[in-house]
Amino acid sequence: MTETDEPDSKAAHKAFRLSEADARAVDAALGEEPNPPPERRGGAERALGLFGLLSAPAPSGDLEARTVERVAAARRRATAESVSQHGVAAGSFGWTQGLALAAVVLIGAVLAWPLASYHRAHAERLACQHGLAQAGKAFAAYASAHKGLLPHYGQEPGTPWWRVGDGASGGEPPSNSANLYRLIREGYAKPKNLSCPGNEHSQPAMLTKDRRDWPDHERLCYSYQNQFARKPMRLEGDADRALLADKNPFFDDLSTDFRFRRELPRTTSSPLHERSGQNVLRADGRVSWWDRPDAGGDHIYLMSDVDRYDGREIARRDDAFLVP
Repeated sequence: MTETDEPDSKAAHKAFRLSEADARAVDAALGEEPNPPPERRGGAERALGLFGLLSAPAPSGDLEARTVERVAAARRRATAESVSQHGVAAGSFGWTQGLALAAVVLIGAVLAWPLASYHRAHAERLACQHGLAQAGKAFAAYASAHKGLLPHYGQEPGTPWWRVGDGASGGEPPSNSANLYRLIREGYAKPKNLSCPGNEHSQPAMLTKDRRDWPDHERLCYSYQNQFARKPMRLEGDADRALLADKNPFFDDLSTDFRFRRELPRTTSSPLHERSGQNVLRADGRVSWWDRPDAGGDHIYLMSDVDRYDGREIARRDDAFLVP
């Protein structure tokens, strides 16, 4: 064996190192070499015997307590380093974590908003369809009680059909919307059945039986087949004919004077459902969604072969023209 000096943190001590021959002998004895030659066996026995001379001190009784204390001290040092580097204690919730959480919530809201808007619009469309279906029943009941005729006041053809609210008190000639209001006035339809949830200005509570018309054009939700005709129109006949639909987009600003929005494309849909389409009630009571106003073949908001409008158009039975 050889001897070498190695420094310790407190005092130098001597450490024993095996010679090369004794090291091979120990390896052989420990299993590194299964069948060592006889000359190595003796060297190994001598080298291993030396380990029996070494003494190791017994562990102190407070070893466990000191170990736990050292672990706790290490954790405290890690916390102090985290505070010095990041300004927050490790495991605490600081402004950086708050910003991260806010960003996650914001992203989630942005992603969820279109879905929520879609479901809200879909619910409004279904409620609108239900109201129109009930209105279809009201038309049938009215026609049954009035010799098959559609609701009308018998206005003179060529007089203005667009002045919503002018005849509400009975002092002025009623508009075409007053013809529709007869369903409410005479108890055939409930105000909610003629109020689309897509119109934020709609106020069903205002639609009482003592009125003759909607208060103004803004609160009106639906456009009705023009009844300013040379002969009263009947319900039966053409089952596919459009009778009632979401408000006409080409005459949607009639608060002070007549206006035809010529600049709009012919495919423009009602404003009540964000111009994505319109619900349409046919003469036979069917309600369907049209993604464009001419989906059924006949344009429901414009007359055939008419380019200029003055609000005095005379309706034709074979041409749908839902106003105002």
